Amino acid sequence: MDVSVEKHDSIKFIGKVWDLPFEEHLEKIPGYLDDFEQKYKNILRGDKRPVDTGRYEKAVYDNRIGEYDAFTDIGAKEGWCRFMIAGVYAGGDIPNGMELWTIPESYWAKFYCEGPLHTAINSIKKYIWYEWLPGNFKYELGGDYFITNYCRSMETTAIDYHCEMWMPVKKRSGE
Repeated sequence: MDVSVEKHDSIKFIGKVWDLPFEEHLEKIPGYLDDFEQKYKNILRGDKRPVDTGRYEKAVYDNRIGEYDAFTDIGAKEGWCRFMIAGVYAGGDIPNGMELWTIPESYWAKFYCEGPLHTAINSIKKYIWYEWLPGNFKYELGGDYFITNYCRSMETTAIDYHCEMWMPVKKRSGE
């Protein structure tokens, strides 16, 4: 498994946010991603900038919304979580239905995934929670945001599709 730990400055994301019960997130998030991809496929693939589109589509294009997603329970009511299909905020208008999130500076364990998106993501999540984190003597969970970085120039069902999952980490005491 290809894993690196890197320090990142804070990141400001813009995107569409869903609030959902925590126990439903694994079931619902793939649908949100698929729906967003279908609706904004040409924009996400880097085709020409959309002409005569609304503020929402302009924000998707200008900020490359869909290149990331972020997941947290910060700001959610108890038992709920928040999920954002995001892009790095490049400035400009924030359309209705979108929010800005600032992800704090952190060290991130980055897990490289390859294969059809939903299969690869589920596989890497199992690896993180059942193998890497429990067996890691150097790092422990270090924050409340989880990020996925997508390759939007490829079909998500491609056998060689790749993305990264980022998990905030900190050195264990005594390291």
